[in-house]
Parts: sequence; structure tokens; C-alpha cells
Amino acid sequence: MAQNPHIGVVKALVLLPLVVVFLWTVAAKLWGRPVSPSQIRALVALLLAFYLAATAFLGLFWMSRMELPVFDWHYLMGYGLLLVALWHLWLEWPQLLRFFSRLREERHLKWFLLAAGGSGAVALSAVFGGLELFQLRREEPASLQAGSAAPTPVPPVFPTAVPHVVGPAGVSPGPSGFAKSEARQAVAYMARESSASLGGLVRRGLFFGPKVASLRNVGGKTLIPLPPPLVQVGTGLPGALGWLSRPSAPRCGACPLAELATLLFAANGVTEVRRLGGETVYLRAAPSAGALYPVEVYLVNVGAGELAPGVYVYVPQEHGLLPVAGAYDARAWARALGFSEGAVVSGPVVVFTTVFQRTVWKYGSRSYRYVVLDAGHAVANFWLVASALSWPVEVTPFFADPEVEALVGLSPDEEGVVAVGVFGRLPGEPRLLPAFSEVRVTGDWEREELTRLSHRLTRWQWTEGEPWVWQPRWVATAASGHGPDLLQLIKNRRSYRRFSPQPLSSGQLATLLSRLEPMAALVPGGTGVEVRAVVVRDEALSPGVYRWWPGEGGLQLVKSGSFGRALYRAGFSQELLERAAAAVVFSLDEQTLASTFGRRGFRVGLLATGMLGEVVYLAAGEVGLRACGVGAFADNELSALLELPEGTSPVYLVALGKE
Repeated sequence: MAQNPHIGVVKALVLLPLVVVFLWTVAAKLWGRPVSPSQIRALVALLLAFYLAATAFLGLFWMSRMELPVFDWHYLMGYGLLLVALWHLWLEWPQLLRFFSRLREERHLKWFLLAAGGSGAVALSAVFGGLELFQLRREEPASLQAGSAAPTPVPPVFPTAVPHVVGPAGVSPGPSGFAKSEARQAVAYMARESSASLGGLVRRGLFFGPKVASLRNVGGKTLIPLPPPLVQVGTGLPGALGWLSRPSAPRCGACPLAELATLLFAANGVTEVRRLGGETVYLRAAPSAGALYPVEVYLVNVGAGELAPGVYVYVPQEHGLLPVAGAYDARAWARALGFSEGAVVSGPVVVFTTVFQRTVWKYGSRSYRYVVLDAGHAVANFWLVASALSWPVEVTPFFADPEVEALVGLSPDEEGVVAVGVFGRLPGEPRLLPAFSEVRVTGDWEREELTRLSHRLTRWQWTEGEPWVWQPRWVATAASGHGPDLLQLIKNRRSYRRFSPQPLSSGQLATLLSRLEPMAALVPGGTGVEVRAVVVRDEALSPGVYRWWPGEGGLQLVKSGSFGRALYRAGFSQELLERAAAAVVFSLDEQTLASTFGRRGFRVGLLATGMLGEVVYLAAGEVGLRACGVGAFADNELSALLELPEGTSPVYLVALGKE
């Protein structure tokens, strides 16, 4: 991936004051009027004040408001401050030498050094004590340790025995006995290592490789232009969710290119272009942590319609397709997706991937949460718009990773598959799936970058064994209401941070949460995601922490009280959380997910959370609210605020308020 094309301009502007001062001093000397030492000291003092003020301003005003594209300015100003500080130290070095010489003559030097050393020891003790307080090291599960290489994938095998069923009261297809215990430990390990704590930060490091661009470089390559996306899809969010719950009159045949273009646009299209901090930012239809957009969307076409068979990647900034593979093997795709022997995939396939380094360079060990959540946002938009257009599409996180990676042509160390959408299959249909096994991680995994390690830990391949059935939990009642057009909601969605002090109107939060039920019931892993709400200001609800239960359960008060400040502190004092009238918080039930899906449960749960989070975004727009997703918070503090039981980890929250 290419570097940010504007970073050179930013670096030049940051260094400009230093260059101007240097050139001025050189020119003055050449003119015979050299700058005096006192003038140089005054200039250095002014430069120190400038860089210090600029760094503080960026941190306090821009970064605290999460205007994230100015991050380049922030850290480069910090480098400028360091350079000027070193210059200042060099200028004042004679004074420092005289100071230490005077201390030595007065026999105070040893006391000075003892005081400085003691202060340093106290600081180090505080740091390492904090490591123990924030996060104690635990035994890593045996399943994470180096082992033999992964076995060769085998075709799915479907014996005649009655398969296991995953459902409200079904039997898990996941590991059993000791293997189940290992899977739970592995999921807990990934949740713990990616939590925001001082211990994880120090152990995993502060630098995570080079920054890469959020857009694919297609310079000089031939793109296939797509028709403009539709203006409207003719139904609102309730209608799309209702169709997901109870599909009626599904369409068949080849999907028109204009509608395929609309689906790709809804998943990853550019909805606005802004200039922020000297950088051009292509804002997308689906939200992304830090506006880094790690998600790529591939279209696998069978040859029906106006496109030739092959694999294409969607290029958002051009709203076009770039061919990446010219062959299409229907049987190979059927095997990779776990269809029964002899089956073929006869409709288009849409593959959602994440490019790890786009997020890792900035967010480090937290990144796997973010990249999968971002994929969930895009998948939800795609699925909802397909439903609004009455296209039967199954979105699944169940596939053999090595086979799909090979069919799309991915490098698994750089880009991972997260979900696959298959046309021609109703979203509520039960699906027979083969037994799976997990690829063991080999080598020194402790030193491996956590995002790539987490994706490797959650990779599946089909193997011999008893098959199982994925049976979605049907929703008794479909979503009701009309509201704005769904595609308009997607186009107009923005992460809003400057909430007003107004309370939520009566019924807004209840309506918003009711939109979650159809998606939570249908998406794999939805039953392993717990939903809570922190209510700060609401006309109908008293302030407090609530647990949301699907169905007739609704909102149940967990504890009453005003917790706005506690939410603000748990969220690293982000101003938007102080302003929010409420927040919807998603947590993963690690035991449920690991028991059902093994180590992959962590990935499946994050994907489901991202999809539910996108529904919250869209439902907020439907009821007249603003929303902003937040993934940066102190996990322990937020868990304590919500009174989460052990084995339940907060992974995402969406702040809500009025404009």
C-alpha cells in the first residue's frame, strides 16, 4: 500500500519554522550582521513555545474531538518540539556544565543525583506496579502454543447421522472437553490482550509498523466503471429488517448491474470528500475507527448479467471494479463455503476482508477489534440494502479460510476474510455445515503482532467429522414503522460528537433498541452479544444502567444513578461521552461464543457486534438522533460501571444524543 500522499507536505509545513530560523541566521552572517547568542536563545524560546502550544492545541482540541486525520500533525509537531528542545539543550550546555561544577564544588552533587535517581526509581515502581494492577499475566492456553503445521484441508463430509443444531436450545458444534476449555481460554486471551490497559500497551509495544493508505492504489490500471447507485431503495430500516425476519417474494435471476453497484456502494462507497488537516479524506457509507477504512469488498461474479466471470475488487474512490482474478470455479466456491458435495454456487458472492496494517499502524493491539467491527458495519449495510431490494442473500462467517483466501488471491498475513455474502439463499434458511477444525499457531506467537495473531487463531478449515446445522433464531414479530428511506439513512450517516444537552425524547431509545432484534436473531454470534444502555438524560427513563433483553423483555434497570461522568472517565475523557444523553454498550459472552464456535467465536462475536452497531447508527437517524461509535475505553472501568460478570467483555459502545 502506498504511503499517504500528503504526508510530505505536512512534514514540510511542520519543519518550516525551523528552516526559516536557520536560513535567517545563515543570511544574517553572510550579510556581516551575525545573530547574537541572546537573539538565538530568544528565537529558540519562541520556537519551543510555538511547538509546545501547537502540540497541546492539537491534543486538547482536535484529538480529543476525534478529528483523527490531524494525527499526522500531532505527532510531527511532537517531533518538532523534541528537535527544538535538543537545540535548546545544546545552547545551554555551558550553563549546565557550570551548574553541575558548582554543585560538585559545594558537595551537593551527590544529593542532587540521589534525588534524581530516587525520583526515577519511584516513577519506574509506579509504572511496573501499574502493570500488576491493570493486568496480571496469566497462563496462556495450550492451544496457542507452537505445534505441528495445519493438516491438509479435506472436502466437506456429510454422513447420514442426525447433525447437531445451533439455535436457542441446540447442541453446540464447537469443541468439547479439554478442547472446549482451551477455546474459552483462547477467546479470553484475545479479549484480554486487546483490552486497553497499561500492561498490554507495554508488553505489545508502542510502534506497529508503517502507516498505509486507506485506499487501494489503482494508478494506471483499467477499471470497470459502475452505474451510479440508486437514489432510493423504496423502504425504510423497519421494512428491510422486516424482510430479513420474514422474507416474502424473493427475487431470482441475475442481479442488475445498477443494483449490484448500489449494494457495493452501501457497503463501502464514498459518501463525502473532505479536507481535514491537509489530507483528503474519503468518508464512506459505513463508519470506521479513526477513518482508516480497512475493509475491502470483493465481488465474485458467476458470469450472469453484464459482467464477465471472475473476481473483482470494489474501488470506492472511483466507484468502479478492478479485476483481480479471471477464473470462477463454482464447485471450489461451494467447497470453500461448506456446501454439500455436488453443490455449486450459482449466484454472485461478495467477500468482505480487512487489510490489517491500515488500522494496526495506529491502534496496535486494539486493532483486531476495530477491523472486524468495521467489517460488521459494512456487512450490515450490504445485507439491509439487499433485503430492501428483496434479494435473497445469506451473510455468513462460516467458511474455510485458506480456500477462500486462495480463490480471491489474498495474502493471509496482510488481509483476512471476515464474512461472505451468497446470493440466492434466504437469510433465515437452516444450513448444513461440515465439521471444522482450527489451524494451530506455530512459531513464536508471543512475539507476533496481535491483530494478525488473532485472525490466525480464528481461522477454520473443513475436516472429517459429524456435520452440524446453523439454525437462525426466528423473530416472532417483524419491525414496524416506515421512516426515512434506508439508502438515504446510509448516505447521510455520520459519526456526530457535539451533542446538545437535550434529553432523549420519550420512546426514542426503546424504538432504537427494538431495531436490533431481527439482526441479533439472524446473524451468527448474535446470541453471544449482550446489550446494555447507560441512560444519562431521557424524558421517560430514569438515569442508570439498563440491560436490554430481546423479545418482550425490553429494558431492565440494573442500577440507578447518574453515570455520565463515570462513562466519560471510562472512555478516556472523550468529550463526546461527556455530552452524550445515552450510550448503547455491546459486550461479548466469551463462554457462549467459545463453546459454540471455538476460537472463532471471538471473530464471530465482533462481527455480530459491528452489524448491531450499524443498526444502532441507522436507527438513530431514523428516530432523529445522532450517534458516534466508540471503541477506545478502559475495559476494566467500563466493566465495573456496567457490572459485567466475569467472562463478559465490553467491546463497543455507540454514544447517542440530539444535535
